[in-house]
Amino acid sequence: MKKKIKIFAYRLFFLGVLSLVTISCKESIVPESVPFTEIAIGEFYSLAIKSDGTLWAWGHNKYGQLGIGGGLDEAHIPVLIGNGYSAIAASEFHSLALKKDGTLWAFGGNNSGQLGDGTLVDKNIPVLIGTGYRTIAAGGRRSLAIKTDGSLWAWGDNENGAQLGSGKYPVQVGEGYVKIATSTTHSFGLKSDGTLWGWGGNGDRQLGDGTYILKNTPVLIGSDYTMISAGDRYTLALKADRTLWAWGDNSVGKLGDGTEGGNKQPTLIGADYSVISAGYAHSLGLKTDGTLYSWGYNFSGQLGDGTNVSKNLPTLIGPGYTAIAAGNYHSIALKADGTLWTWGYNSSGQLGNGTRVNMNMPVMIK
Repeated sequence: MKKKIKIFAYRLFFLGVLSLVTISCKESIVPESVPFTEIAIGEFYSLAIKSDGTLWAWGHNKYGQLGIGGGLDEAHIPVLIGNGYSAIAASEFHSLALKKDGTLWAFGGNNSGQLGDGTLVDKNIPVLIGTGYRTIAAGGRRSLAIKTDGSLWAWGDNENGAQLGSGKYPVQVGEGYVKIATSTTHSFGLKSDGTLWGWGGNGDRQLGDGTYILKNTPVLIGSDYTMISAGDRYTLALKADRTLWAWGDNSVGKLGDGTEGGNKQPTLIGADYSVISAGYAHSLGLKTDGTLYSWGYNFSGQLGDGTNVSKNLPTLIGPGYTAIAAGNYHSIALKADGTLWTWGYNSSGQLGNGTRVNMNMPVMIK
């Protein structure tokens, strides 16, 4: 009996070493000099694409949302998923990824059919959903996508009408769209003429139509919009003149207008912005000169300003950034040189720096 136990222990040790070696090998396949070009952020995990089309993932993996296969609940460093990717989207527990050939792939939690593969079974590796896609978005337990012909497709949970299409397969729900955004409560679509349309939950005025009434079909919000980001019960948007607007729930100052609390209609926050990202309770914004600003909740350092104090006005973090993503309690960003930076909550290794230690300032990930 003792001999069997000893052999079993050796086997466990070998498997553990093999797992570590596998992760290390995957991480080292691509040289550090290859720059990152795309980023996405989930509840406790992160995704990124390098310029060579390789897809990388790290953080929480209980539902397979990293796409690295089974047997690993979390990864503390970036792990290689595959090749040929061009765009990514992440949500609570599921992920979407587009390849350069227009094929759509999904992985992770699937209890509401949010993967779109016709089942309610979680998938821990990417599964092919369809072809002809060009834009994707994930929020809560739902997914949105735009095909090359401008048609809008939706699937997954349809609570509050935020999905439009509900079920285990993508369903066409509109046309003429060029950009999309969705969250746990509401969704938006931008049309080619610059008009912004919103639908779903509206109890905190997060749709921006001046009411508190839920909308289960798209309603016109305004015109001249160029970018939209849906957070938890609030919204950020950019207009063609580079002005930043925010509306909805304003707890912990996440709208960035200098106040806290209450629900607001579209409010001007500032000018000269080029990129925005709304998280659970904090926001990120890039100005046209590449300077990064953040505001809102900051208990785990997700603002990146070196403190854990929440801010109700945009606070300067630093220069040289090109892309941003705000999650539940952590943030990731790209700089102009292709380097990847992360900060905030790190309970599952979602910062990708090999630890579980929170960071209240941006740290470069290799």
